[in-house]
Amino acid sequence: MDTLYLDAGETVLSADVAPIVDGKPGMSQLSSVGAGDFRNIAARVRLQRVVFDAAIQLYDAGQQHYGSAKALVVAQIIGLMERILASNRVQVTPDDYQTDPLRRNVTMALNINRIVDHLHGTFLRDDDVEILDVELEPSRRFMSTGDMRKWATARPVHTPVKSHINYCVYDSELERLEARNMDSMEQVDAWAKNDHMHFERNYIHQGMERKYRPDFLVRLTNGVHLILETKGNEKPSDHSKWESMREWVRAVNAAGRFGRWKFAVSRRPGDVVGIVKGLLQ
Repeated sequence: MDTLYLDAGETVLSADVAPIVDGKPGMSQLSSVGAGDFRNIAARVRLQRVVFDAAIQLYDAGQQHYGSAKALVVAQIIGLMERILASNRVQVTPDDYQTDPLRRNVTMALNINRIVDHLHGTFLRDDDVEILDVELEPSRRFMSTGDMRKWATARPVHTPVKSHINYCVYDSELERLEARNMDSMEQVDAWAKNDHMHFERNYIHQGMERKYRPDFLVRLTNGVHLILETKGNEKPSDHSKWESMREWVRAVNAAGRFGRWKFAVSRRPGDVVGIVKGLLQ
């Protein structure tokens, strides 16, 4: 496992306290912590409880891999986490925080979401999974882009040519340009902006479960379904989103019942042209 480095200085200035103290992760609960509050936090935070809560998060994130024996698996995760936190695989800087048990424990507790995110990638590996399959939602087993209901917007729109939806609402200039490119490409059979369609994927970032909605759904003339994301400036969470979507694509293609799917990211205008041509070769 790669070593995870935690900067105590950055942690003290801005730490995710609410998810630790309350045990209920939530981005709306984040608050800033000053140096004077450090001892007060230390009195409230117990590393053992944080480890337990983190083990539950890790189990929930990988339940489809772990199975139903929750108590047994959580106990194993707790044992692994205690060993890892006590080892040199989690390093706290500066050195006086690494050597002081109280300061080290508090720093790790306040960074538990980062630790969970780091361990999630360690515990769950695709090469440990024997079979990738899809699980259909019971209430809506199959959906179509044609199921989208009418809705109103005041945002900028593009009038498409190869979409059965009358307007494409775009959130960036890159989206608008790539929509125009798809309309002009003979290799594109049809496309739709993924807006109000509920095509989304859950993913884990910093120990929290979130939802990812890619930008476009594209059908190529060779029958391939392309999930297209447009992204100019990348954020740390983007790679977690994209890896989650790639896992979905691998599962759907392995099932073989829903056609061929691909996922790609357009980072600049015109990227979609090369992406589509590459999928047709």
